[in-house]
Amino acid sequence: MFIGRRGAHEMCLMVAGLMLAVGYMSNRTPALSAQWQWVIAAMYVLFAVGSLLGLVGCLWRSWDMALGIEQTGLLLQSAGLVIYIVAVFAFAGLAGWVVLTIFTAWLIANLARTWEIQRDIRALRKAASLGG
Repeated sequence: MFIGRRGAHEMCLMVAGLMLAVGYMSNRTPALSAQWQWVIAAMYVLFAVGSLLGLVGCLWRSWDMALGIEQTGLLLQSAGLVIYIVAVFAFAGLAGWVVLTIFTAWLIANLARTWEIQRDIRALRKAASLGG
């Protein structure tokens, strides 16, 4: 199995994200008005697809494709995290500070990794253009 520079903690976050999304989708959501149902569905889908893509990107063998897949997954998962953070803040306010802190830290970690991936992609392209 090829892991590359990705740490086990990154892969664990992807697995955790996938498990959270599946757990959310398998449970009934509280009764909300119809106008909020699409937000909940979007959050679940973004989180599940982003987590799955991020995990696939971590395990993919070729660097160029792996980095792009992982970056896409991280950005989709980040979009789901933003929706979740806004929803927690809207419904719980600062009383949800523990959840807000954990998920905001997760969002920041995703965005930092996305920036690292973009930097690595640029370096790989530059090296390929110099070598070819």
